[in-house]
Amino acid sequence: MFNLRAFSMGLISLVLINCSSAPEGEVFWAAAGAGQTRILVANVQNGNEAISIYDANGNVSGILDDFSLENLDPEGMVALNPTEFLISLDGIDQIRRVNIFGETLSTISNTNLNGNIYQIAANNDTVFVIESNRIECFEKDSGNRIANPCIDTNVGACTLSTPRSLTINADGNLVVINNGNDRILVYDVSDPTATSCISSNTAANGLNPVGVLAHSNGNLYISTQGDDQVYELAGDGTGGITSIYNPGTSILNNPTALAEMPDGSILVASDGTNDILRIDSDGTPIAVPFIRTALTLNVSSILVVGGGN
Repeated sequence: MFNLRAFSMGLISLVLINCSSAPEGEVFWAAAGAGQTRILVANVQNGNEAISIYDANGNVSGILDDFSLENLDPEGMVALNPTEFLISLDGIDQIRRVNIFGETLSTISNTNLNGNIYQIAANNDTVFVIESNRIECFEKDSGNRIANPCIDTNVGACTLSTPRSLTINADGNLVVINNGNDRILVYDVSDPTATSCISSNTAANGLNPVGVLAHSNGNLYISTQGDDQVYELAGDGTGGITSIYNPGTSILNNPTALAEMPDGSILVASDGTNDILRIDSDGTPIAVPFIRTALTLNVSSILVVGGGN
């Protein structure tokens, strides 16, 4: 059984030995090389809210950032470049720009960002974050809020109902997964001040979808908690869905976050079994489980950075 106290003491010892003055997380990246593949896992387990780091083989490296004293939940992560990423935080609602050494570079906050914060996405210019039943948008560089909000609860045929995850697809459109009415929504966000609904797909009706991944193969993948499976669908978010992974609830139980590894394989957080699985893009199991530590108890987001081994 993973011992959190021993894990924490080991991290403290490693920091003291390697670089006592380094920012939190720096020793792990400096020792391994910032260009190598690292897996960041956001955990919102009460009392252990943190982002932990793993290597390409799923071995734990340390803690990048610990939010437990601030009582903040790291709900979503999105990469900006190979060394920086954004974190959406629920509690004192905010978005932090953080580098791979654990340093906070800037913070986006706004009095209108005050609901239930979940996943985050970004394109070249704009940051999108789920806030209750709407989506707030901010300029990536300045942090200024866009529109009021940029995507309200009802936009054309698209209705936000307990949205939980979102991503930018290959067409540059925003795909949002609703857990309330089980819709897969697609928005044109080429102009974030005038977003429009492209489609509202009912293919996941009754399946309680939660996570979404825009894969490099052009397809979308979603995780569903109504039947504990992973599905594939067309990259534009339309048409039917196909189950690719259905191992049973003893293996995959209440799946949440999804992420893509450099080789195209997919990481799936299984909340009910407290671990992260690794499967091929066709659903073939690769490592089950792939990661299981005290910090995979309640995974909200997974981010893979770097492209090496």
